[in-house]
Amino acid sequence: LVMFAPLGHAYSCTLDKHIQLSQGLYLLKKGNFYPLFKYAYVSSFTVTNVKLSFAATGVHPMDAEQVLKKF
Repeated sequence: LVMFAPLGHAYSCTLDKHIQLSQGLYLLKKGNFYPLFKYAYVSSFTVTNVKLSFAATGVHPMDAEQVLKKF
């Protein structure tokens, strides 16, 4: 869950930029989705973000209290 907020934000920004550059005249089609999504994915799934997401969930480094808070 921790990784999807940055992904959603990055995709929204990428889509907004795409719409601005096309001045709203270029439709988003299936063929355009993957390149836009890939850019957002690569920019949000960084080593730093992945490490922070594991730390936030308490999985690594192991933090039993953080894990048990979820239950």
